Formats: sequence, structure tokens, C-alpha cells
Amino acid sequence: MDRFRGLKAYEKSFALVVEVYQCVKCLPKEETFGLSSQMRRAAYSVPLNIAEGYGRRPNLKEYRQFLLIARGSCNEMSVLVDLCESLRYMPAQKAAWFHAEYDQVGKMLSGMIAKMNEQIP
Repeated sequence: MDRFRGLKAYEKSFALVVEVYQCVKCLPKEETFGLSSQMRRAAYSVPLNIAEGYGRRPNLKEYRQFLLIARGSCNEMSVLVDLCESLRYMPAQKAAWFHAEYDQVGKMLSGMIAKMNEQIP
């Protein structure tokens, strides 16, 4: 049932959640219910949707929809990281690292979605 844990996109996105949680500890207190909260939600949305979609198999259309949501959350994280950098809450080097990591997860998800698209009539 939990074979989703072996998916590289899941493993990488789960590790990123931990990094995001560590990162938001450094944001100003006034961002606790704003930017910090939104970053945490977007970050854990990725592995949660991968796991939930995996549980919907063999219905590939549903699984694909969850992967599309996960990929959208990667894009959301990119915007949130841009905002943190623009507000000088995050150094450019850390922002670049987050962008590269979420781009990689997004590409993994795109590959999974493309394979499903070949199988869905």
C-alpha cells in the first residue's frame, strides 16, 4: 500500500518539506500566519498529493489529477521563494537552491504525468 515511498518524486519532495519547515523558522514573527503558513502548506501538498494519488490507482485519471496538483504546488513554492527573496527573508543562494530542487521535482512529476497520458485512452 505504501509503495509511493519508493517514488523518487515522493522522496525528494518529502525531504524538501523538512527543509521548508527549517527555513520558515527564520521568517519574521508577523509572517507566522501568512507566508510561513502558506509555504508549509504548499510544501507538504506535493508529497501528500503524490501519496494520495498513488492510493487511487488503478484509476489513472484520478492519479494523474493528484500529480497535476502536486506539480502546481511546486510552482506555488517557486513564487513563495521568489517572494521571500524579494523581501530579503531568504538569501539568493538559498532561493536558487529551492528553485532547482522544486524544478527537479516538477520535472519528475511531468515525466510521471506524460507516462500516464500515454496509457489513458
